Amino acid sequence: MKAMLPTRERERGIALLVVLFVLLLSTILALEIKSSAALHMRLAKTKRDDFLMRQAMRGHLEVLKQVLLADREKNENETLDDLWMDTKYTSLQEFPEEMEETEEAEEPEPTSSEESEVTARVDDEARKFNLHNLVAESDALRAHWEEVFLRLVVLYREEYDQEYRVSRSDAEALLRNLKEWLKRPDSDQEVPRPATTDEKKILITPDELLMIEGFTRELLYDIPLPEDDRTEETGNEVPGLLRFLTLWSAGPVNLNTAEPVMVYAMFTDGDRDLAERFLEWRNQDSDETAGEGQTADDEPLRNSLKLLQDLLKVDGIDSAALLKNTLNDQTVTTKSDVFSIHLFAESPDGVARQERWVVSRNAVGFTTLLYEERNDPKAKEEEEIPGIR
Repeated sequence: MKAMLPTRERERGIALLVVLFVLLLSTILALEIKSSAALHMRLAKTKRDDFLMRQAMRGHLEVLKQVLLADREKNENETLDDLWMDTKYTSLQEFPEEMEETEEAEEPEPTSSEESEVTARVDDEARKFNLHNLVAESDALRAHWEEVFLRLVVLYREEYDQEYRVSRSDAEALLRNLKEWLKRPDSDQEVPRPATTDEKKILITPDELLMIEGFTRELLYDIPLPEDDRTEETGNEVPGLLRFLTLWSAGPVNLNTAEPVMVYAMFTDGDRDLAERFLEWRNQDSDETAGEGQTADDEPLRNSLKLLQDLLKVDGIDSAALLKNTLNDQTVTTKSDVFSIHLFAESPDGVARQERWVVSRNAVGFTTLLYEERNDPKAKEEEEIPGIR
């Protein structure tokens, strides 16, 4: 019996090791199952957040479309006082007719869909420079738009430090490269031509300017300014050229909604003072008050053009000035039916989505010209989202 004790002790030791090994494997397996379950829970939550954001964005999109249709019925000219410019629609919390006349209603919160918030920006595409103008059939008109393009490129960062500016010679080089791109044959394999459904569509989106020599991300997109360089005049970022470019307008620029830089570009360098006078006139209150077709009832509307000849109301602008600056029905408009709707959504966990819809408005609805998901940096709450200032 004494001779068998060591064997039993060894068996007990082996059994203990087996039990410990099984416990170790069970623990590892349990941890793996727990980790896998947590991962799937996070993926499921991300999918849920994405679904909620998509639905909230689609709902906000439909509201803004109805606002654009209502604006078309009430006001045939696009202005800075139109419904689609009102923050109670772009940062929508309740339907406007349900909102009470309170201080809270004047400063609406973003749309909330349980865990996602949606804000929006609507742009009148006619306020921008249409790149198709550079292939105008008329030599005189094409030359005019080329000069406007050059002025725009020089002016859009004129107020910022030298490192951000574009010189006239650099602007001319950009224009030459752009014109060569537009005139290249379809069979040119060195620079592939984007697939289009219409030969007149030189690009699908303005972002494709990156395919052309000289057009860099630093020129086209907004650049955050270092905190030490930020002022009230400069804001928090240096604007990118894409803010001022479009492919979808009818061609003429809407001076009612155009940003100041675009207005300056429409006047020759010698008549910059006239552009300043027009902007001052545009910001002044008119004799009209807002009705259902504008932003807020009983508030004075700003001056706006209803006809091209209304430019003559601006001090210093006469028929000679219109002729000198080529301000006519081919270059200036007050109407637009093409808008881009930018939607921004974010969940509390930081899941974010950005979309842009370019839509053409008609009497009964809309035609979607472009839909795309974007990854542009979103302005912080205390910053202005790029748009009309």
